[in-house]
Formats: sequence, C-alpha cells, structure tokens
Amino acid sequence: MANPSSKAIRTRVVQVLSYLGLVYAVLGWLNEVWLHWADSVFLSHYSEYMAIGIFGVYRVAVEKNPYTRKRIAVLTAMVVGFWGLLPYVFSLAEPAWGYFSGRAIVGRSLHIPMTLTFLVSLALVFLFGRRAVCSWNCPCVGTRDTMGAAFRKQSIKSRTAWKLRHLKWVLTSVYFALFALVFVPLPIVRPIIEGFLGLVGLIYFGSFLFIPLTGNRNWCRWLCPYGGTFGLLNKAGFYKIKAEPDKCVACKKCEQECDMGIPVQQLVQSKGEVKVVDCVGCGRCVTNCPKGVLSFHDVRDIFKRDV
Repeated sequence: MANPSSKAIRTRVVQVLSYLGLVYAVLGWLNEVWLHWADSVFLSHYSEYMAIGIFGVYRVAVEKNPYTRKRIAVLTAMVVGFWGLLPYVFSLAEPAWGYFSGRAIVGRSLHIPMTLTFLVSLALVFLFGRRAVCSWNCPCVGTRDTMGAAFRKQSIKSRTAWKLRHLKWVLTSVYFALFALVFVPLPIVRPIIEGFLGLVGLIYFGSFLFIPLTGNRNWCRWLCPYGGTFGLLNKAGFYKIKAEPDKCVACKKCEQECDMGIPVQQLVQSKGEVKVVDCVGCGRCVTNCPKGVLSFHDVRDIFKRDV
C-alpha cells in the first residue's frame, strides 16, 4: 500500500502538471487569435489536442474502471485524429446548408450550424444520446477527462450549482439564432457568426483556468451552447439511463461519481430513470454502482438489445 504522504505528493504533482497543460492549451489559442507570438502549430488551437493526446495516454494508464478506460482511449484518439490530424493534414471542405457552404472544415465544423458534420452529429445524439459526441468525440470533454481529471474532487455539487445549469441557455439561445442566420446571404452575417464563435472560444478557454476551483466540468455544466443543443436531443431522443429503484441502497455513489452534479439518486427514486439535458453519458454512475441499479438504453433497445 502506498504511503499516504507519497500519494499526496504524487497527486499534487499530477495536479500541477495538469494545470500547466491547461495553461499551454490556453496560450496556444491566445497566440493564434490574438497575441501572435509565433507562427507555429505547437502554439495554436492544436495545442489543446496535443495536450489531450499526452495526458490521455496517462489517464488510460492509471484508470481502473474498464469502461472509463476504453472511453478515454477512444475519446483521446478521436480528438487527436478527427479534430487534429484530419483537418491539419487534409484540410477537407465539406458540404453545408447555408452561408458557410464549402467553407467548413471537418472536425471543427461539428459546432458550425448546418454543416454536414453538425447534422450527422444531431442524428447520432438523437439515436444514441449526447454521449455519442460529448463523451466519445469532444475536445472539451477530452480536456476535462484528461488534464481536468486531476481536479474532479473539486467539483461543486450543491443545490445552487445544480440550479446554475440554466446559465447555459443564454449562449445556447444565441446559438439557436445563428441557425437562421446561416441562410441569410448578407455580408454582415459572417462577422456575426465568427464574433459569436470567438466569444465562445474566449469563455471556453478561460474556463480552463478555473478548473481547480470549480472541478473539471465547469464549461459543460453551466456554459456550453453546443451541449445545450445536444442536451435537448438527449431529452427528446431514445437515450436514457434506466434504474431499478428497489435495488438502490441510497449510498450516493452515483452522485459522487457524476462530474455534472446531477442528483442521480433523487432521479432514481422519483422517476426510475435519468433522462435529463445535462447527462453526457460518461457512464461513471452506471459502471460504479455497487448494486447494478443503472443501465444504458438507446435506440438499439427497440431491437431488445441493452448496451
């Protein structure tokens, strides 16, 4: 058994290195869009993907939960490959409905309204839940499940924090307005959309710096407009976490594991399922429940197949 003091030192070292990784990602984005210190791929928005790749390898190596280990491995590979290498090496334009047709780049276009990648993502979320994007193919979650994982215990899980989840609808409502604007062929439209994406980028990368204070999911819980969009489909679609309330022993392990601060046990007892906008489908509550109370369900259950 590891010495408690050596374990504490190791934990602190991991936290310091993780925070330096977060700062590196922030500096890369700032250099690319504002500071212009250097014209280098190593100090650009790709910095985030590189850091995810490095810390992702570490998280996979130390993760004890088999499901989470597999998810983080796939998530890391998707961020590095789909978001990083594919656009960098090939710079593929893709079809899009509306003003940005032909200008979107595979990977990052997942967040640009009416691109092909965006529309495919909406369909996947409706069928399989928000986890299809957020937990398996999202740089935001990649950052928070690799570098941010060192600060999971700092996650704020009070009632007030749960109520603050509604803040995300401010940015999400603006994002919805952009859906209409992409069809307006006026010169002013492009600066408006790019201005919104720039504002989101500033808030997004700024949230990295506060992870040690708020826990790893601050952006996902309270601010992300894309998560809000996917979350509505999460609620309307086939995905849910079913529960067997009679087996629940009220240990609250599910709530301890949930980085999104969802009152899982309360939902289990009152509704017999977890079907909320905020669930990213990471699977921590499902796979860590000591009594096997929870299980994933999605469109495949139409064919009587549990996942």
